[in-house]
Amino acid sequence: MKTSILYRKILYSADESFSYNRHIPFTLPLHYHDDYELIYIASGSGKEYIRDGLSEYKAGDLMLIGKNIPHFHLSDAFYNTNKASELCDILYFPLSIFPADMNNTKEFFEVNRLLKESCYGVKFLSSPLVKEVCTVMRDIGRYRGVKRVILLYEILDMLSKCNERRVVSSSDFLLTACNNSVHDPINRIYTYLKSNFRESINLKSIASYVGQNPSSLCRFFKQHTGKTLFTVLNEIRIAYACSLLLYSDLNNSQIAYEAGYNNLSYFNKTFKLILHQTPTEYRNNLKLHHDI
Repeated sequence: MKTSILYRKILYSADESFSYNRHIPFTLPLHYHDDYELIYIASGSGKEYIRDGLSEYKAGDLMLIGKNIPHFHLSDAFYNTNKASELCDILYFPLSIFPADMNNTKEFFEVNRLLKESCYGVKFLSSPLVKEVCTVMRDIGRYRGVKRVILLYEILDMLSKCNERRVVSSSDFLLTACNNSVHDPINRIYTYLKSNFRESINLKSIASYVGQNPSSLCRFFKQHTGKTLFTVLNEIRIAYACSLLLYSDLNNSQIAYEAGYNNLSYFNKTFKLILHQTPTEYRNNLKLHHDI
């Protein structure tokens, strides 16, 4: 089953240039829109697919999704009635809400950089900041006129200064103010895994590429990412498998091989460990979402 990507036109009220809504979400299939999306998960849980990245979401999460980026959320409650339903706060805003010469406006430098990062999906990890942003998001719903725009700018200014944020796709590590001596090897490791995940990868080959001792490298990577090397490798592989389940008609055996797994049983086991469902269940759930 190939899954098409739905274009969604975000509509605003006659007296608004952007919108705030609080509702029960996640009934849309894989889709994209011209606007940025800032979404706070007030309750519930599930999986999010943003571009080529796959991760779990839960109550208290805050994410920024860039314009024209394919994404959708697979709610736990959608296929498990024992799970709590989602409730979320969402801001949609267009690029036109910013100055036309924003790239050359120094005061917007950090916000502009954040908006560029959002093309990969950005998750914010600082709980105090998330709570503060959520409060301001809800304030927007109570105002009209210039005050709404000011509050939106305040939110983006706060988020742009947050050092604890994670890119969901393509670079799944913390974007912090750490020095380059920390970031460089992590970037190199991730680049190596992303470039070679379809091949057989072992610790020795990774360590040789980065130029570190294997055991030291494992400790270093776990210390700075919170994950093991092979946990990240499996996440990269499973995210790619999900894209094949979305966009191709390949069967599970073919997908396992394309994603770097030579053993179908291990692929199925790893897929279920990460997503709590089998590849077949995942594809069937996609079809349910697409048919809504």
